[in-house]
Amino acid sequence: MAKMAASVVVESGEDVFRKMFKFYKRRDPPPDLREVTDFSSGAASGGKIVPVKLDPAAVSDEEAACVGLQPVRNWRAFGLQGYPGFIFISNPFLRGSQAFWVRQCLKTYPQKPNVCNLDMHMSPSDTQDIWARSVQALRTPASVKRQPKTLLERLRWVTLGYHYNWDTKVSLQVYFRTAVFKVKTPTAMFMHSGDVMLMSGQSRLLYHAVPRILPALPQCATLLEELSCASALQTGSVLEPVSQEDWDVCSRYIQSSRVNVTVRQVLGPGQRFPEEPKSALQPRDEGQTVGCHDDGNSGKRKRTCSDPVETIET
Repeated sequence: MAKMAASVVVESGEDVFRKMFKFYKRRDPPPDLREVTDFSSGAASGGKIVPVKLDPAAVSDEEAACVGLQPVRNWRAFGLQGYPGFIFISNPFLRGSQAFWVRQCLKTYPQKPNVCNLDMHMSPSDTQDIWARSVQALRTPASVKRQPKTLLERLRWVTLGYHYNWDTKVSLQVYFRTAVFKVKTPTAMFMHSGDVMLMSGQSRLLYHAVPRILPALPQCATLLEELSCASALQTGSVLEPVSQEDWDVCSRYIQSSRVNVTVRQVLGPGQRFPEEPKSALQPRDEGQTVGCHDDGNSGKRKRTCSDPVETIET
């Protein structure tokens, strides 16, 4: 599985951005990927990739391992010339730990009281257990014709933090980002499974779009094996073994969809969210959203009023 990313000015560069989005989205003929930057190999970077040194003391080895991450000193981090605040981390996950987080995003996080896009159109009772209502159909062999999309396949986003509503679509995987200050030619880049993008400072003004999912390279695909050995888990780890039954459903899902975890800081030092009654945490009227997202089909950006603390987008 791989993505790509780019940077353009919204006001004057939107057409350039959209043109590149459509280029990588097209099926016939398929796009030429030789100009796509690959941080794992340095390919097609044009010398723009620069190494970034991280503070190994920022997170202890024990804390990192508890959530399935390698020690920070082993992380491979990079920046791009001309993109201050942008950091790309090549898959910092321990082998086998991605499977746990994929299952969390698909099975655990959509559970109530978390809010998802389906709540805008369905009653809470109908979205009470999205996983249980979907697994039987997802276990059906691909060669067998089945009913319309399951709730899990219709899931677009789940919010875990401060209330946030947005309407989006599953975008097939290529990654783009838009800067507001300088006109730049869009930069396409691969994101392999487990890769992390950090945008701070000026790069926080960048946005992305994902026009296509690419088949994972064999060496990358093996990193998504199930986490089945409980004895290998560190004491205090939040990770749990993933059963073969659960992983069969997850692996079927990610063959055609992506799982994206977004974490955004929305408060400054010393700030706190206002206390809200429970009723305020219910979905708003349809069409009214907070935060911003990309329309996966058109490459257009929809801007609204604030960002979420954490959103799981599928």
